[in-house]
Amino acid sequence: MAELRPTRRHARFPVPDGVNGSLIHTSNARLLNISKGGALIEHMGMARPGRTSQITIAYGGKQFRIPCAIAWSKIVRTVPRAEGDRELVYHTGVEFREGHPETEQPLEQLLWILKARTEEKSPVKE
Repeated sequence: MAELRPTRRHARFPVPDGVNGSLIHTSNARLLNISKGGALIEHMGMARPGRTSQITIAYGGKQFRIPCAIAWSKIVRTVPRAEGDRELVYHTGVEFREGHPETEQPLEQLLWILKARTEEKSPVKE
């Protein structure tokens, strides 16, 4: 029997309201979860896998940008538009590019905050 291995290299944390994210060339973006290595974003407008991009993250009055690559993108649903037609909503996984020390500290601070929130909500194990 084949042994299953975890595919994640970094712990992912759900992103609460108050932490905003946007991806270049998309609209109505919402950051769903984030890790040290990447993020999951919900948005409108196509993001092409393999292309480089930049994610902007804002929280607590701070804002920083992280260069990234679009790892994958898929349509998850449609929403009605005012014009009567429908618009596609995508989930896109991005991988952060290494070698940008100016983004490491703000990302680490955000992950520390999200980890603490996640641990507060976890049931106590005995």
